[in-house]
Amino acid sequence: YKVLNFPMAVCVSPKPVMLSRLHLLVFIICSVCGLASTINLYVDANNGNDSNNGTSISSPFQTLGKAQSTVQTLISEGQPITVNIREGTYSFASSPWSFTTSDSGSSTSSFVLWTAYNYENVDIVAGVQIPSSSWAPVSSSGSAYVVDLSALNLTWAIGSLPGPNGLGDCNAIGGLELFFDGTSMNLARFPNIAKNGTWEWEIAGNEVNYLSFYYSGQEPSKWVNETNMRLHGYWSFDWADSWVEIESIDTAEQIIYINPNTPPLYNVSSGCRWMAINAYSELDTEGEYYIDKVNEQLYFIPPLGSSIETGSAWVSTGSIILNANVLKNVNFQGLNFLYSQQLGVQVQDATNVNFVSCSFANVGTYGLILYGQNSSVQNSSFYGNGCGGVSLDGGNQMSLTNGELSVVKNTLLNNSRLIRTYTPAISFNGVGNYLGWNNIKNGPHSGILGSGNNYIIEYNNLENLCYETTDAGAFYTGRSWSNWLNYLQHNSFSNIRFQEVGGGVATTAQVQAIYLDDQMSGWQVLNNSVVNAQVGVLLGGGRQNNITGNYFQDCDLAIYFDNRGMSWQTSYCEVGGTFNQELDALNYQQPPWSVEYPWLPNIFNEEPCVPVYNHFVNNTYCGLGPSGFIDQSLANINAWNDTFLNNDEITTC
Repeated sequence: YKVLNFPMAVCVSPKPVMLSRLHLLVFIICSVCGLASTINLYVDANNGNDSNNGTSISSPFQTLGKAQSTVQTLISEGQPITVNIREGTYSFASSPWSFTTSDSGSSTSSFVLWTAYNYENVDIVAGVQIPSSSWAPVSSSGSAYVVDLSALNLTWAIGSLPGPNGLGDCNAIGGLELFFDGTSMNLARFPNIAKNGTWEWEIAGNEVNYLSFYYSGQEPSKWVNETNMRLHGYWSFDWADSWVEIESIDTAEQIIYINPNTPPLYNVSSGCRWMAINAYSELDTEGEYYIDKVNEQLYFIPPLGSSIETGSAWVSTGSIILNANVLKNVNFQGLNFLYSQQLGVQVQDATNVNFVSCSFANVGTYGLILYGQNSSVQNSSFYGNGCGGVSLDGGNQMSLTNGELSVVKNTLLNNSRLIRTYTPAISFNGVGNYLGWNNIKNGPHSGILGSGNNYIIEYNNLENLCYETTDAGAFYTGRSWSNWLNYLQHNSFSNIRFQEVGGGVATTAQVQAIYLDDQMSGWQVLNNSVVNAQVGVLLGGGRQNNITGNYFQDCDLAIYFDNRGMSWQTSYCEVGGTFNQELDALNYQQPPWSVEYPWLPNIFNEEPCVPVYNHFVNNTYCGLGPSGFIDQSLANINAWNDTFLNNDEITTC
């Protein structure tokens, strides 16, 4: 195993501190690991047999379960074990592939490796393939097909469409979805998705009350007899989406009434955006499907240019593909985790668990939940997931113990299919973890979002984000005085703009590449590049943030800076307020907090509601809008005891 050390960047800080190095473990998978020889096992879904001994490529097991039980008997020998998985599909349609302590490698020199043999294509799925012969043409349509789910014994898997949800809450997701040729299909909707892939929305008229609104046009009159339909909308704010059910439709007055048992996250507001989902009357476009829960049927119009006879149709049936708890010293390499109603992979209490060159795709919620220590996901891909890509949490905030988790060199594209907001490509929490060299593209809301201490977030590329939302950030963190010594450095941001046309409640609100919200403090924002963003950095009244060496190009405004703690948000920063209570719960005036962050014990004696000790130093900019570099006066910056120095315009971009 090779250990790479990532030294900390030198930064300008009003009160410099020394950070310990974060060690990123990069596992080089080889045929011989550690000092002992490796035990090799083989699995082949297509040509294997569980009565074989599984010890050679010519006599493989057929199932992963048989290989797993064999591994458990061999672990006590103290040797590295490699399970070579041959090309094929391994299904966990009704219950997950489960790992516990008994599946753990015996030591850090005796890992268990589950790997695709010779880079072959290995799919681990929680779904069922629909035989092409099971589809029947719909007589009333020249392009639609129908399959009887009861005839395939799949009625148990139909589940429910997404229901009411909180902010970024994916718990209400858990129903069957359709995937064709490796791509998620769209529930029949109105309005349809545009040809360029942009989601279209209806714009509500005036609200009648918090659960009803006027609509325009005649389309909703077709939905009166729909039985399994939902509405999905940004009901009050363009940063909060939720799903609701219809109570009734008054076609004479053109009013839609929402079921009071499924209220929106925030009350309905005039001019809000919404769409109708899973209406048979709206099954009219290639790539759409409709779930008839009453008659246990699924209707489908294949994508343009594809064939129902030769294409591959899958439905998600299981809730999770791989579930692990208290797992140690295990690596997974080259595996594709696909098609589940909820999670792809969940590892709780992991120690030295690593995913290398895997895919986490087309699941209902998150591709990977990784909680624990000294574990990682590397060189992997996340795409088409209903919520986010990876959720990371490791370390202990009370003791400031590092988690040493890492998310490195991954590609995360086109996630947040079902819940659009607060389901980032990477969600982070904890202490002393690392996010680096990831490529994050095409998301309606944030790309990286979370909170924590002693993080390094560097060399990531974030592109085409926040296009459907406002008051959002491609990178977002906020509302805490307990998150300190975090480094956001050497990242690239591009095309961070709200792009919806023709509606929304809060279309005048801005989006930013880097969002330090609600007096967030203690971040080192160093040497980042921001190109074509509405706002480069929003600093919402925080203190002791260091914004140094960044480059801003073609932004409407480079830096937004306010003093909200001195006006409408004093309840957070005043003595005895929200931040004081937060820090008291962490014993911030005692070690290790008083040692790691020596300025903290005195923080409420140093103008707590004034945004003090922020640095805006050595930044460069080019091609900015009329708002310029920073929207705060130099007089205020000086009065607040901040530093503004050597921020220069470049004449040629």
